Amino acid sequence: MNDVATLPLRTERLLLPAWRDDFAADLAAMTGDPRVARHPGQRPWTRAHAAERHRRALDHWSRHGFGWRAVLDAADATFLGVVSLSWLDDALPGIDDPALEIGWWAVADAWGRGTAPEAAGAVLDEAFTRVRIALVVARCAPANRASERVMRKLAMTRHRAVPGLLVYLARPQSPHFSPPGAR
Repeated sequence: MNDVATLPLRTERLLLPAWRDDFAADLAAMTGDPRVARHPGQRPWTRAHAAERHRRALDHWSRHGFGWRAVLDAADATFLGVVSLSWLDDALPGIDDPALEIGWWAVADAWGRGTAPEAAGAVLDEAFTRVRIALVVARCAPANRASERVMRKLAMTRHRAVPGLLVYLARPQSPHFSPPGAR
């Protein structure tokens, strides 16, 4: 992994460092909160499951040079959540190109403050500029209106219906973008 990959992303209010070992306890606390895992198909994670997902996130970074980023308040480094960027590992109808999946979770105290769209926007930009992927997918349960609002704020477009899911797509905005190997 190169040094550029592990540099924190910064926004006006947030610091987004690459996922590190010291975020394990924050992940377990956030994902164990029933308010955070309140949508159909979700349930609070056990500490063991959170530890396994934490290990996988660290492994993804070491293998690919991108992945989960912690979302921290830039003023005091309070943990506010996570934005994930990973290879789309299961088939979705109508998506044949290589794609990354973006996702986000915020601690309950960070809800309603614009944290998720601000953090996800920075990671989406990283997907197109540093990682140089041409397609990013986001999905959520239909009842998860907050995540759907984030997708819309990111100017993602709704993909065709997938039973039980809302699926949105993002592509680079620059007409000069070309993924690696497409020249």
